[in-house]
Amino acid sequence: MCRKLIYLISFVLVLSLAGAVQATERYWTNGTGTGLWSDAANWGPSGVPTSGDKARMGKLPGPIIADIDAAAQYLEMAFGVIGDPLYLSINTAVTMNSGTLTVEKGFTVAYDGAGTLNMNGGVITVLGYFSLGRNDWAVGNVNLYGGTINSPDCQMWDNPALVGFSTTMDVTAGTLILNGDKSAEVQGEIDAGWITAYGGAGTLLLDYNIRNAGRTTLTAIPEPATIALLGLGGLSLLGSRRKH
Repeated sequence: MCRKLIYLISFVLVLSLAGAVQATERYWTNGTGTGLWSDAANWGPSGVPTSGDKARMGKLPGPIIADIDAAAQYLEMAFGVIGDPLYLSINTAVTMNSGTLTVEKGFTVAYDGAGTLNMNGGVITVLGYFSLGRNDWAVGNVNLYGGTINSPDCQMWDNPALVGFSTTMDVTAGTLILNGDKSAEVQGEIDAGWITAYGGAGTLLLDYNIRNAGRTTLTAIPEPATIALLGLGGLSLLGSRRKH
C-alpha cells in the first residue's frame, strides 16, 4: 500500500513539474547583423525559436525566413519593452521568402507599435489566431506578394485615433486561406478598405468551399491593362529566346 502511495505521489509530482514548464521568451536582437531567423545568435537568449517558444521582436531590421522550417509557439511583432510608453517608435518586420513557418498558438503582426509582414513565398501556417494589430497603438500591415498563409481566421484591428496610420493587407500573387466560412468577415474588411489588391489597382477573388473544400480563399488579379502588359512582356521574352 505504501509503495502504491509513493508511486502516486511521484506521478503527481512529475505532472506538476511538467505543467510548470514555461515557454522560453526569445527576443530578436539581430546580434550578428545577418538578419536571419535561423541564426541562433540573433536571438536573446541565444537559440533559434522552437514550437515551445515565444518569439518577440521590436526593432528593425526584422528577421528573414528563407529555405528553413521555422516555428514558434507565439510570434509577436512590434512587441514593446515593458515600461516603454513610446509604442509608435516600435517598428519591426518579418520577411518570408521561402520555406515554412508554423505558429502553434498566435501570430500578432503588430502587438504595440508598427509591424509589417512581407510575404514573398513559402508557407505560413497558424494553428491559433492570426492578428493584425493588438493594442491601442498597434498598426499591422501584410504585403501578400507571394506564398500562402493558412490560418483559422484573420483578425484585423484598426484604431481610428491613429490618424494617418491604418491596418492593411495588400494581396498580389499570394494566397490567404482561412478555416470554415469566413467570407462575410473578409468581405467586411474589404469593404472597410483594409484589404486591397495590387495597391488598389487589382481585383480580389474571394470564395468559400470552391477552390479549397470547407475553407475560405482570397487571392487577387491585376487590372486588365496590367494583365495585357504582362502578356506582351511574356511574348517579347519568348521572341527574344527564339532568336538565340
